Amino acid sequence: MNKRDNPTNINTDVLSEEELEMLSNNNSVVDDVDVNSQQMKSLRSRVMSQLDKQLPMSIDDLFTVRSGVGDWEQISDKIRKKTLYVDEQKGVASYLLRIEPGAEDAPHQHSSDEHCLVIEGDISFGDIHLYAGDYHLAAKGSWHKQAYSEHGALLYIQTGVEQQMGL
Repeated sequence: MNKRDNPTNINTDVLSEEELEMLSNNNSVVDDVDVNSQQMKSLRSRVMSQLDKQLPMSIDDLFTVRSGVGDWEQISDKIRKKTLYVDEQKGVASYLLRIEPGAEDAPHQHSSDEHCLVIEGDISFGDIHLYAGDYHLAAKGSWHKQAYSEHGALLYIQTGVEQQMGL
């Protein structure tokens, strides 16, 4: 087998001819390969390492924010915000709000749609009372009455970049 016959399109500078044959579809070679051998394990490791280098992840594929990663910004004396993701092209931001018991926020109008999911605790907007698992949409142009949390809350918010604020 020569380099231009490489059926897997793997960088041949990294693999020997023998290793390339091990990866081939040639039945006579495949039958003789011990898939649990140290040589095969080493080969598998090197191939995967090269694939990781050649296939960089883009934000369009996957994006993860771990619970212990990121900074909590103090918005008021009883409200903190952790930005998860901002998509400037779409003008959308996602973040968490950690609200302490007794926190309040002034009435405000929404300059973009705001999606809110209560993860834990409670939050009230006037006579609208939300609890863990509740979803709330404040459409662009709508008004929120004064917000209040009796027991504290953790909220997931997705809204327009220009709308990023407290509750």
